[in-house]
Amino acid sequence: MHWHRRILVACLSLFWAGLAAADSPAEQVQAARADLAKQEAALVEDERLLQLAQARPAGPKRDTLIALANAARTQQRTAVAQAQARLDTLLGCSKLQAQVQRDLAIVDQQQAQIAAAQGELARWTQENDQAAKQACDVAANALADGILGRFIESFSAGISEAEASLRSQQPLPRFDASTREYIAGLRQRIDVLKAKRDGLHLAQARGSAVDLWQLLHEVADVGKKTGAEISDLTLKLAKNDATRLVVERLALLAAANDFERRILAAKFPLVGDAVQLGSLLVDYGYQAVRFAESRQRILQNYQISEQQIAAVEAVGCQLQRDLARLHACRGTPAPAQSTRCRRATP
Repeated sequence: MHWHRRILVACLSLFWAGLAAADSPAEQVQAARADLAKQEAALVEDERLLQLAQARPAGPKRDTLIALANAARTQQRTAVAQAQARLDTLLGCSKLQAQVQRDLAIVDQQQAQIAAAQGELARWTQENDQAAKQACDVAANALADGILGRFIESFSAGISEAEASLRSQQPLPRFDASTREYIAGLRQRIDVLKAKRDGLHLAQARGSAVDLWQLLHEVADVGKKTGAEISDLTLKLAKNDATRLVVERLALLAAANDFERRILAAKFPLVGDAVQLGSLLVDYGYQAVRFAESRQRILQNYQISEQQIAAVEAVGCQLQRDLARLHACRGTPAPAQSTRCRRATP
């Protein structure tokens, strides 16, 4: 009986010794590392399954698989974080991990501020470009539909009526070659103006304010030259005894002179002059001061001083140093620090 008691005591001693050994710090760390590796491997597998789900053909089954894979990945990320936290606790790295998280939070806040500033400026730029384009559109409409459009339609109708009137005269007038050339020349010039007007309308659907501004100048310049040619041809018709009465009755010369005067007086200054382009935009509804002030407010709201820039750089270097300490605590390779941070004083 005494012998059996000794065997039992020996077995119990070995059992408790085994438990004590299993609970030793070294083995606890080893087990925690193994668990972390296992959880990380499972996360990699969940990422692979998500990619496979995303690669499937579109449809309800694909959507279901993606949702399940996303849920599994989220859950596994939590498991990895918990396993890392357990390991950090055993290694005494929890404070360093908390410091890294604080550094990251500050970096995220700074990045959010920068992103907000960039977003505001992007919206401002888009609105500003749209306003400038709209002003050029108004100017293009004033030229294409106002000055060119009305003249083209009315003068084309006047030429057609003049030709019909001349043909109806009895006896029929005998036109010399030059008179026919004048009338053909008028129709040709009207066609030039029509083509420029149509091209201006097409350009309004594409291109920037500057592109439209350049085309505005081109069309206005062609309009000025063509208007002078139309006035000259109409004056020559008015000097011909056979056509003078018709030209006077239809007021063709007055219409030609009025078109030339209006297009000369139009506000389309020379291309390439930024000041004149600005004047045209303002004349046609672009509120330059309002947009300039709104941009200034954005810059002031998100202005970063030299001290703030230095603080941002300091936090970045602090994060790199804290990450290096955390990796050293964990016994894992640390990412290389930047040259600037290596030179900076901790």
